[in-house]
Amino acid sequence: MKTIKQIKDYFNKEIIFENLKDFNDNILLELIFSNTKNINYIKNYNDFNQKKLERLSKGLIFSNTTKNPFLFYKDEILAFKPALIIVDKLIYDQIINNDNLINELSSSQIKLLVIKYIKLDDFLKFFYDLNIKDLNIYGVTGTNGKTSITTILYHLSTDLANYNELFKSSLIGTIKYCVGNNILSKYDVDNSLLTTPDTSLIYYLLYLSKINKVKNVFMEVSSHSLDQNRPQGLYFKISSFTNLTIDHLDYHKTIENYFNAKRKLFFEYPNDFIVINKNYNNYGKILYNQLKDINKKNLFTYVIKDYQFEINKTNFVLNIYKDNELIEIENSVDISFTTNLIGLFNVNNLAIAFINFYIMNKEIFEVDYVKFFREYIKSINFLEGRLEQISNEPIVFVDYAHTPDALENIIKTLIEYKKSLNLGDIYVVFGAGGDRDKSKRPLMGKIVSSLADKVIITSDNPRNEDPLDIINDILKGIKDRDNVIVEPDREEAIIKALNSMKLNDILLIAGKGHENYQIIENKRIFFSDKEVVKNFLSKIKINK
Repeated sequence: MKTIKQIKDYFNKEIIFENLKDFNDNILLELIFSNTKNINYIKNYNDFNQKKLERLSKGLIFSNTTKNPFLFYKDEILAFKPALIIVDKLIYDQIINNDNLINELSSSQIKLLVIKYIKLDDFLKFFYDLNIKDLNIYGVTGTNGKTSITTILYHLSTDLANYNELFKSSLIGTIKYCVGNNILSKYDVDNSLLTTPDTSLIYYLLYLSKINKVKNVFMEVSSHSLDQNRPQGLYFKISSFTNLTIDHLDYHKTIENYFNAKRKLFFEYPNDFIVINKNYNNYGKILYNQLKDINKKNLFTYVIKDYQFEINKTNFVLNIYKDNELIEIENSVDISFTTNLIGLFNVNNLAIAFINFYIMNKEIFEVDYVKFFREYIKSINFLEGRLEQISNEPIVFVDYAHTPDALENIIKTLIEYKKSLNLGDIYVVFGAGGDRDKSKRPLMGKIVSSLADKVIITSDNPRNEDPLDIINDILKGIKDRDNVIVEPDREEAIIKALNSMKLNDILLIAGKGHENYQIIENKRIFFSDKEVVKNFLSKIKINK
């Protein structure tokens, strides 16, 4: 936090314009954002409430934006009531002749500072007195698995913080933002979180972590954020790569661009350790070899030596390698685990989580809590919205899977589950998001129809597309449609599946997982797969 005078002294000769020369420069700013919506993400912090948030002395900073915020978000900016707005010359040049806007800012007692060039991360480190290396930031990127890995590490570390404060942790990801035990913001129908927030919110979360004596930050790092340089200025203690499969091509256009965005985490952001799934993903192998080519050290990988699926239980053995050398952990190169989580994809997630936790213990803190990982994963029955079982009779799972690879992994896991318990048919209800990567839709249809016994194609978040157009794209990948039903209404699709099932059948409702809303056109409407199932089962008995 800094006064306006301190901010002016920081920029000094870089200032090329300011209004309100007689403004009180001793006002202390408590936070500064690049997006007015960020205020919604901190409303649950400690005793914050709407009145306190409104009274906070706030600032805004805009630089290197594709849209001029004054031209597109003027009303939101004025409603935010900032004491100070900092902009770069590029933005100012677009409003320099807009006397009405400049006067409106002045009459609202908003100080405007125009800076020749702003290096945002350096300024935010100055503003919050942050030394990034004082925090251990663990970044996880990849198409699938980011949320599971960071969530496991956060909850395990938070539990251990009761014994050792070194493990106090924060979480930044798809489902929630947490500082210590405090949930600042969680997804809901009115609150959609960016997997990786913008730079100004990242630094505010790091500031809150610092003042709450939190040492560790587990962070999902999305390809969009890396392409847009949102994590700029961060130093990662550990950078992890889960996998890469087709997704987000609406944004990245090609799989190569998508991969190049992901690899930035390892080549453009400094780190101390790297964990890569190189043996079970082609792009992981490519990334590993590229890092070896530049003699990168502290590269961790793993091999799943043994994997056995039992009734509601998975046993597996890992071999872990550091710089191609097999390492011993607790006097053995074979590290065995048992978990209630099912599926090979979960074993890969747990392997990456375990290596992070091992490095955290042995290489960073030099303590020995490794054994707690084994105990912790024995107690996990599900991760929210990730192959989460919501009914036993009939057997119903919800999952966030919305890519071809994720759907394939989930359904193959359920096929194993079906065989081990001698169960009936597998039903899958799924759709695809509107205004998003269209290339994956026929692939999703091909995979689901080839693996599931019964398929119901429905709406996901259609946004501004016609749901039937999305469904037709999915159908293009399906040759045999004998066991395929089309039902655009998602609630009706789930009910049709439940009405058709027998008690020993399995239903997978895919695509939304933890989400409790649908996006139709530009509106968020409350909708929960879980609630639809719960309400239906409370009213009717499934046919035996």
